[in-house]
Amino acid sequence: MVNSNTLNNEEFVEFCYKTILGRDSDPEGKNAFLTEISLGNISREGLLLYFLTCEEFDDRFLAGEF
Repeated sequence: MVNSNTLNNEEFVEFCYKTILGRDSDPEGKNAFLTEISLGNISREGLLLYFLTCEEFDDRFLAGEF
């Protein structure tokens, strides 16, 4: 099990992509999330909620990929 408190922001964003969406991050998306975190516009908890409620997750979940 990964302790998210020991991950830096870049590792945390990559963890979200791999764990929730099941894929590597794309550079544009990853950089956008890192910027939002560094500006304080989104917390790590907010990022998790974003991934869990995004259309890509819904599509994969409904397709039975999980």
